[in-house]
This record gives sequence, C-alpha cells and structure tokens, in this order.
Amino acid sequence: MVFTVKAGYSNDIEIRSSVEKVREFFLDIHNFGELMPGVQQVHTDAKGIAHWKVQTEIPVVGQILQKFALELAENTADRIEWAPIRTEAENFLRYSADVLEKAKKITHVQFSHMGRLRRKTARDLH
Repeated sequence: MVFTVKAGYSNDIEIRSSVEKVREFFLDIHNFGELMPGVQQVHTDAKGIAHWKVQTEIPVVGQILQKFALELAENTADRIEWAPIRTEAENFLRYSADVLEKAKKITHVQFSHMGRLRRKTARDLH
C-alpha cells in the first residue's frame, strides 16, 4: 500500500505585452518559480535539472518542505512545461504555462501546478 498526497493550483492572467516577451519571461525558470505559491527556492544544476524547494501545509500531516527535481518537458510556441525527471519515484511536481495571444500586445497565460507525494506511510512525510 502507498500513501499519496495530491495538490493542484491553476490561474489565468492577462499581460499587456507581446506573446514573445511573455514566453521569454516564463521560460526563465526563476521567474516561473517566483510566481508559483509555496516555491521557496529554484536552482538549476550543471546538467540542466531544476531543483525546486516547495513548502506547503497538508491537512493531518502538517507543514512540509520537499525538494523536486524537474526538467523542461515542453517548450513550444504556446506551452512551457516543467515535469519530474524520469528517475523520480516519490516527489512529482509539474508546472506549466499556456501562453496565447489574445489581441495585439495582450497575452493570456494559464498557469497550472500539480504535485504528488508518494510514500509507504504518512509518517514518511515528516
């Protein structure tokens, strides 16, 4: 049996700027991390792996601080997505931003942030 905790967050915003400038902004992992709730620190190592430190409150379990290793999974004209590295077995985090031109110099951005922690027991989260 495996104990699993899941959480998610999404939001939509409009930015008065070109879609190219907005994509460039969100492609910078530090900008992306600063806008997401609970992200304490973002660091990219020499291999291009992004290490995210996230703090959150989980009912019954309490406040936890977890580290997640992510890689850039999608970098297309309308989507930027960071996903867990392929070898990850416990801490899964996925961040994405869909970037769409709504009108000239007005860009619509839809954020999505989903996390999942898997442990043998709830005690393993402490």
